[in-house]
Amino acid sequence: MEFLSGLIGAIVGAVFGALATSYFTGREQQRQNQILTTLRLYEQYEMTDMLQSRIKATALFKQALESKSPLSIRELMATTSPEEWQHMSRLLHFFEQVAVLFEADYLDKKLFQVTLAVPFREYYKKYIQPLDRIAIQREEQDFRWTQPVRRLAEKLELAHFSEVVPGASADQNIVPLPRTNSDQSIATD
Repeated sequence: MEFLSGLIGAIVGAVFGALATSYFTGREQQRQNQILTTLRLYEQYEMTDMLQSRIKATALFKQALESKSPLSIRELMATTSPEEWQHMSRLLHFFEQVAVLFEADYLDKKLFQVTLAVPFREYYKKYIQPLDRIAIQREEQDFRWTQPVRRLAEKLELAHFSEVVPGASADQNIVPLPRTNSDQSIATD
């Protein structure tokens, strides 16, 4: 009987050990994937062709907002050349990709905070949000990227991510967001 009890204990211990190892290995793999995804997005943001698009899009957004009759994004699309719109669209869809991956928990929150959160927030506050508000006032139809970008902007406006606490939800891992210097040029950051 002792032998049988020992055998059952060993089997139960082995099963629990295997399950625990599998769980922690899976969590570590997920964490590594989040880090790699965040780094890839940051590399994409820093690439020369994206820098060129950021510079051109920033100038076009600024011009649209500073004109006597400010334009919405949809109006800006209709009044710019295909090449100019390509730069704006590239930047807007990049931010959509960031927002969607963030919502799906595919990004490392701590790395996101030090790489992409500030440029995203700054672009949103300086250009995307004002252009979007014009579109809302004029009751224009949203673009596909609008909703996820708005949701991420709301999260980033309310908080930034501190040290991630294992097992805590994303909302439990947020602290107040410090203000940044909005006078800096975000096109060349």
